[in-house]
Amino acid sequence: MYLIEHLAAAPSPRYRVRVFDVAASRLLQQSVIDKAASAAIMRGEPATRATSSDGRWAYTLYARQKHAPFVHALDTSRRQAFCIDLPLDIRRPAQMQLRLRLRGGDSELVVRQAGAVAAVLDTKTFVVRGQAG
Repeated sequence: MYLIEHLAAAPSPRYRVRVFDVAASRLLQQSVIDKAASAAIMRGEPATRATSSDGRWAYTLYARQKHAPFVHALDTSRRQAFCIDLPLDIRRPAQMQLRLRLRGGDSELVVRQAGAVAAVLDTKTFVVRGQAG
């Protein structure tokens, strides 16, 4: 089971992703992090989520106070995480209104803003196209 451990409350709260081993009834020591990221602690507030049809991938869009939003892509089978910055120049209140939707057999993660497509994330390569339909 995956858990979010909140480390500090703020407009961009600090958190990390943890794994609880249900069979052993214990919290694993190591956090699930993006190996390419410079820090194990992430900042942001979850705004919206989408899950792949097979349940393997959990995508969460995080809003941030002084930065663009990002998508946290969690591979629940391999215990791997990837953080993908979105090329959106919008303030945090507008970031909280963004919504995620998978399409194309889960091959694309669509980020919508006020009903319009703001960005599209390729779920295989994690390449983001801004303002694409």
